[in-house]
This record gives sequence, C-alpha cells and structure tokens, in this order.
Amino acid sequence: MWDYTLIGTSGNTSPWNDFLAQIRRVEIEQGVTSIGVCAFYACRLTSINLPEGITRIEWRVFQYCYRLTSITLPESLISIGHQAFHGCTSLASINLPESLTSIENEAFGNCSSLTSIINHKPVPVTINSDVFGGMNQSACTLYVPLGSAAAYQAAAVWQDFNIVELPDVSEISVEVLPSNNSAIVVWQLNEKAKDYKLLIYADETHEELIYILEFDTGGQLVNIISLKSGNVEQAESPIFAYIIENLLSATTYYYTLETFDTNSVLLATQLGEFKTTGEQTGAVETWRTASLQPKITGYYSITGVKLPKEPASGMSIITYDNDTVVKVVRMR
Repeated sequence: MWDYTLIGTSGNTSPWNDFLAQIRRVEIEQGVTSIGVCAFYACRLTSINLPEGITRIEWRVFQYCYRLTSITLPESLISIGHQAFHGCTSLASINLPESLTSIENEAFGNCSSLTSIINHKPVPVTINSDVFGGMNQSACTLYVPLGSAAAYQAAAVWQDFNIVELPDVSEISVEVLPSNNSAIVVWQLNEKAKDYKLLIYADETHEELIYILEFDTGGQLVNIISLKSGNVEQAESPIFAYIIENLLSATTYYYTLETFDTNSVLLATQLGEFKTTGEQTGAVETWRTASLQPKITGYYSITGVKLPKEPASGMSIITYDNDTVVKVVRMR
C-alpha cells in the first residue's frame, strides 16, 4: 500500500482523506503486504482485521484513531512502525504475534485504555521505553507464553507490566460429527479456561453468522444468539457436546471455537469446517442474526449513485434496513 502524508500537509494524501471522520470499518484483502505511512491517520474506524501476508505496519498508520477498540494482527507481521497506534485511547487490548521482531518508538504511546497485551513471542523483543509511554504499565496485564515469564521479568520495559503466563490450551481439540440435518460439536474442556464461544457460519469468509453459543467453565450453555433451534447434551466431564439442528443437507458449514481465561482474554482459537450428509433440496437459505448483522438494502457510490452490486475495491456506501449508513473502504 502507498505511503501518504499527514492531514493538512502538502503531498500525497490518501484517496479517502475527505471521509476519515465517516469511516467505521476497513477491509483489506489478501495480497497486501504492508500498510502505508499515515494511511488511516486520525480515522474514526472502530475495528479492523488485517489479513495474513501483511508483514509491516508503517509509521503513524493508525495514530489518533481514538475510536479504535480492537485490531487483529496477522501471524505474518514482522514490524510495527513509529507511532503506528499512538493516541489510540480506546484500544483496550492487543495480541502480538510470535512473528513480530520489531516495535518502533512510541508505537503504542498514550494508549491509555490498554489493560491487556497478549505476546506470543517466547523471547522478548528489545524495545525503547517510549513504546508504551503515556500509560500505566503496572495496571496492564502482559500475557506471555508458558515458561517465558522469567525472560520478560528481566527484560527492560516489559518487566514493568503485570506479567502472567498463558496456560497451555494446546490440548483443546474440536471434533464435528455431521449427519443429514444436524451436527454434533465436541471438544475437550480445559481446567485453565473460564469461557468458550462457538460460532457457526454458513460461508467460508465468516460473514454469514448463524449461531453464537457461549459456554461456561463446565461447558454449560449460558447464552445463545440464533435464528435456528438447537439442543444441548452434556456428556461426562471433561467432554462437552453440543447438537446443532435444522441445518441444510449436503451443505458445508464453518466454525470457530474461542477459549477465554478468567480475565476474558482470548487464549486460543480453533477453526474448522464440516459438511452435512444427504442430498440438498430446494434453494439454499441464508441465515443472519438480525441484532448482529442487519440486512443490506443497497450499495452506492460516494456521490450517491446506486450500484448494481457490491464493488470490489474503492470507497462505497452501504445502507441497511435499520437505517444505518456505513462508508467502507476496500483495498486490494
């Protein structure tokens, strides 16, 4: 992705510069390897997922994105540039991948709401004291890989955090037993885990969400958001099974199992897919959870011209049946 200049300066400003105050979501497709300088400087987006393949976030990319609450960093990421997230005052947690080798000055400076950092690198990266400047590091929990707490306690800057080792959740495995119109999802409970969240999707891109199921430490269902019915069967601990019913025959579904600790920190994510048996009859349904994903009513250009379909790239406007209007930037 191109490098851009700061707002109010001469030079190559981003194509979406005039709409930074309106952008809430950004989709970056596979093939992008770096996010350019100042690309989303002072943008009001609230969340962003960076795809695998991105190796570098350049300097000041998300600086002063004060509404940004969450960001997913890919496992391919190698470096985070100078002031990349500086002034993101709503950012509560970050997940640093094991691939990361460089975090430049003030990368997370003045991220005053930061309360948890999950660092998957067993050996601490050497960083300057201002990387996390302007925040109370002792009030922020730093989660590190099992067996690496001593290394972080001896490392400059990292040692100022509240260091906690991540529990071993590698033994959590998922098995799916599909039948004609249902499937049984089974997994091994873990004594270190507090909560689980099972998400079932009707598409590979994880956009058509049909189930959200939340479970407690013992695997008991505590919340379900769905347009379809399901039955819970509790097997002998520590094995838990959930039966999902009213699925389409001969259809592929996709799932994500998220495991959380006692502080609601995401410890592990298991992804997979399964296909129901039998023959498909009739048209394939699309299920959406209305409270999470309202129905799209139209796509428009930035000048208000209605488009025949969703554009593959550039800036566009999406309208929903709940009167929400969203401006979206898509990049290749």
